[in-house]
Amino acid sequence: MCSVNRSAQKPNYRDPKLCRDYLCGLCPYELLTGSSHGVCQREHNPQCRAQYQYDVRNDAGKSFESDHYNSLKAFLTRRDQGSKGWNHRILNLHPQPETIQQLKKRVDEATQEWLLKMDAVDQLAGEKDKDAAVAAAQEEVQKKSEDKHKLEGELRAALDKEGCLPPPLRLCEVCGTFIPHQMPASHQESKGHLAYAKIRETLKELSDRRAARAQY
Repeated sequence: MCSVNRSAQKPNYRDPKLCRDYLCGLCPYELLTGSSHGVCQREHNPQCRAQYQYDVRNDAGKSFESDHYNSLKAFLTRRDQGSKGWNHRILNLHPQPETIQQLKKRVDEATQEWLLKMDAVDQLAGEKDKDAAVAAAQEEVQKKSEDKHKLEGELRAALDKEGCLPPPLRLCEVCGTFIPHQMPASHQESKGHLAYAKIRETLKELSDRRAARAQY
């Protein structure tokens, strides 16, 4: 676990010893606690995070969002660089048409979106006065589920048409874990996979905001 500054002096969220990812709301190492990724080398201080988020609401110029974006991007780049070589080897051993590979990617993305919406519903369900938000989120879950099933049907049809057999093992593009073809669903619901999905979702949201600001 990351340490907390217990100094008698009032902590300052600009202290370089503090984790800016944590201050912004998501530290990858905290999500992946207990994994082989190790622990965050900077301090996590709830008091500083509360003060930081209060100040940013009143003055966006104090935001560490740019640092947060760069940090998450670097974290995922290190993960993805280690996966590319292994994925290439698997495809060489079990070659499949590009159309099949793209469909598989779309199925994985749709499944991931569905799981994240399910997680959002679970989080809202524990809060008061959130009935309308829960109902809206449940509608999104249903839509994502329908999208996922439609793509899964398209993939099965494409595999049958091409006469392809899926490889016995594949590399998850979200978290970089090797998974047997027969158990993708249980893997996608695992803690580590959902943690990486959340990191990627957060990075995409940050990227979209950067792109929107660049238009003005």
